[in-house]
Amino acid sequence: MKKVICWSLLVLLFATGNLVATERGAFPAIGIGARPLAMAGAFTAIADSADALYWNPAGAVQLVTPQISSMQTALFGMGINYNWFSFVQPLGKFALGLGYIGLDASEAFGEFPYREGSYLLSFSGSLGENLSWGFNGKYNYLKGGSELVNSSQTGFGLDAGLLWRKDKLQVGVVVRDLGTKLSGKIYEDEAERAAETEIIPDLTLAAAYSTGKATWAAELGEVANSPKLRLGAEYKVNNNISVRAGYTSGSFTGGIGVATGKWLIDYAYNTHQAGDAQRFSLGVKF
Repeated sequence: MKKVICWSLLVLLFATGNLVATERGAFPAIGIGARPLAMAGAFTAIADSADALYWNPAGAVQLVTPQISSMQTALFGMGINYNWFSFVQPLGKFALGLGYIGLDASEAFGEFPYREGSYLLSFSGSLGENLSWGFNGKYNYLKGGSELVNSSQTGFGLDAGLLWRKDKLQVGVVVRDLGTKLSGKIYEDEAERAAETEIIPDLTLAAAYSTGKATWAAELGEVANSPKLRLGAEYKVNNNISVRAGYTSGSFTGGIGVATGKWLIDYAYNTHQAGDAQRFSLGVKF
């Protein structure tokens, strides 16, 4: 049954010569980083780690030392490998970042292998004491299929974000996939034709408020397509331990984070209709 579902979804994708989609692959739906995912993805107005490259590039300039973030997981017990890696280097009032996010379903789909991914080059800066901006330039790719039906597409895209901070309040705005389009070829029954995947830009509006050791966050994602409310909270037990919880689209999330020396270790648990999931992230501060 699992292979039948996978085949059906991919045949539908590749058989469409001119595809217009509200999101490419699984990336926007799954998200990255155990800390943000433990807060149901309500991280756009916080974005104070190397995971900011994904959630809000404007937040990367908040880092005062270089930082690495990574996550590797197998999705829903189906053998679908999902990976994230990012590095942020502060440069005074600016920050430079590099990132990669990739999904490899070759093992799960067997005779119908599929891969997709994005390479990110990020740059952010401050405008005064309260406002920061950030951009991601992205190179996207997808490739997959069988001998009968297969496709290979590549393209460039852009993310843009703003983050405003005043006392205990933070407000974030992000537009993902500005001008993002993938193009390539579809091969079907030994016939070749052009393929194009256009990704509609996605707008996220977010706010976060800190009260002592707690931070409360809320955001509305995919505003232009199918709005999704995300609610999250983080409580710092002490300088080393934080606990988190969140809710979005009928799913509850929770997790814990441990900071010890230069190491950042995070865990998230997510309930999901396709099966509950656990996520682990490892980060390093230099």
